[in-house]
Amino acid sequence: MSKYNFSFDVSTLSDYTNENTGLIAQALYGATTIGSGIEIIAGQKGDVKLNKLDHDLYLQDAACGWTVSGNTNLEQVSISVCSIDYKEPLCPKTLEPKWYGQLMARGSDPQSFPFEKFIIDNKAQKLSEQVEYMFWQGADGTGAGNLVLCDGIGAFLSGATGDVYVAAASGTTTASTIEAAIDAMVSQVDDRAYVMNDLTLFMSVAKYRQLITALVANNSYNYNVAEDGKTLKTTLAGHNVEVIGTAGLRGVDFMYLTPKSNLVFVTDLLDETESLDMWWSQDNREIRIAGSFKFGVGVYFNEFMVHNNPNL
Repeated sequence: MSKYNFSFDVSTLSDYTNENTGLIAQALYGATTIGSGIEIIAGQKGDVKLNKLDHDLYLQDAACGWTVSGNTNLEQVSISVCSIDYKEPLCPKTLEPKWYGQLMARGSDPQSFPFEKFIIDNKAQKLSEQVEYMFWQGADGTGAGNLVLCDGIGAFLSGATGDVYVAAASGTTTASTIEAAIDAMVSQVDDRAYVMNDLTLFMSVAKYRQLITALVANNSYNYNVAEDGKTLKTTLAGHNVEVIGTAGLRGVDFMYLTPKSNLVFVTDLLDETESLDMWWSQDNREIRIAGSFKFGVGVYFNEFMVHNNPNL
């Protein structure tokens, strides 16, 4: 019987790597504030005036005759609305030499690319994240990156009168000081705002994490608020105040306490996915993504806004 000894020489080959896997997106923040129940004025193409109603009531002793003793006050608050564009080209030919090319349509001019819907949906979510960021920290002309395009709530209040700054709550906090800082802010809330059922404290996710740590350590965390899963909101025991952690305040120590109904977001969209279009550009032989939307924020009553931002 003959015995053969075959062996493969693979010294010049690279180890096999399977690149043909699915595509998973990086985790993104959500538009927590905008989806929390604040007022959204949609379908707007230009600047907006918020209409406010107030009264002066001067009661008097009952008597014959007519003596004027009251006023109906109609006031307006201006919100500047910015126009924002997004434009991006995607050239399918850059994918052809890569493993993505195995998944592309036959032909030299493919009008679609792999994971097309997944990519556009994720891009819309990324846009939503940026809108939330701009809502709080946008500063027209002075901000960095996307924040330079439009004013957010901080810039809207900058130089305004009536809002309440609480120095005792400013600066960095720890799990042992966060509750005292919040108590200092709650103590300064206008009584009329305090009794409203939508009084809300907005803070960064980092500060929210500090607060939860403190509440759990003090056995005062309400676990019932997370019955529907992990959420970034809780309620302060003893106060009619909801707390929301938002990525829109990431990177800063600022907290804002106000009724949700006092915050306004102005746009021309019904949702963030309306703003993105995708089409095959015949002349450029590329897929193009573009979007355009309006953006503006404001506050009805400055006196109902309590914050720890020393820059305002």
